[in-house]
Parts: sequence; structure tokens; C-alpha cells
Amino acid sequence: MNYGGKELRLGSTSYGQGTVVFDSGSTYTYFTDQAYKALISMLEEISSEDLIKDASDTTLPICWRAKFPVRSIEEVRQFFKPLNLQFGSKWRIVSTKLWIPAEGFLTISEKGNVCLGILDGSNVHDGSAIILGDISLRGQLFVYDNVNQKIGWIRSNCERPEKVPSLPFS
Repeated sequence: MNYGGKELRLGSTSYGQGTVVFDSGSTYTYFTDQAYKALISMLEEISSEDLIKDASDTTLPICWRAKFPVRSIEEVRQFFKPLNLQFGSKWRIVSTKLWIPAEGFLTISEKGNVCLGILDGSNVHDGSAIILGDISLRGQLFVYDNVNQKIGWIRSNCERPEKVPSLPFS
């Protein structure tokens, strides 16, 4: 897993086997404790004159205030980098990445602040899985093949999906 091309250190190694649950029924995304702390550490760089942490906004644990009321993630996208999750071995030729843009992990609060929609999942389930909630699944078309135990995805405008020539299985 990486944020903006920088590996998120997940314990002694940045690569490891872990469980990822694709859960469109969860509003937010939940990371394991180590992954969450690594991401928060990288996000510390964001605070600047244009975007400042706002502890008074209790919408979510981490929110930032801009110099103006934010109406769209596009207005602050330049401050955030994409998140990438790699499925399969780093060394295998066949591995699949899920690219999550800023819109996939940020939300706008009623105060007009930008809030992180990724939460510490150490108290969710047993805390050992990454749960990708609806916020991170937006803009993707997912296909589940339960018989062959495969999942695939492709970036898509879900309001007007295009016809895809083949299923995007990983």
C-alpha cells in the first residue's frame, strides 16, 4: 500500500498478507492500526497556510479547515495524493492495484471542512482487516465472481456506465 507513491510501512515490512474486505455497506474505510498510523503520519505534511487541522470539527477524527468553505473535493485535491493498494505479491508479475483518488477517502463536513474518511479499524471486527467502505469504492465498477472466488474492478462513471468488452478480474 502506498500514499502518493510513498510506501506505508506496515510494521517491519511494507508488504504482508492481510485481509481486505470490500464492503459497500460501510460508509467509511477502516485501516488496521499500523496502516492507519502510517497514513496519518504521511498526512501530517498537509498542514500548511492553505489547509489547517481543525480539532473543533467533530464530524470525523481528522478534519482540515481551508481559507474558504470547501464545497467540493476538487477545490482541495492538490493538497492530497492518491492512495494505492496492491493485491498480489510485490514480486509477482501479475498483481493488481486499486487506485483511490482523494475523492475516495475525503468528505466535506457541514462546516465546509475537509475530513478524512479513513478511520482506525482496530476496534472493528478483530482489527486485522482493511475494510474498504463506500467512500473508497465510489467511481469504480466492481464485479464479484463467487464461483471462482475472484473480484475485479474498473474506473467507471456509475451514473452512465460504459460497456466493457471483458470483465476486469484480478
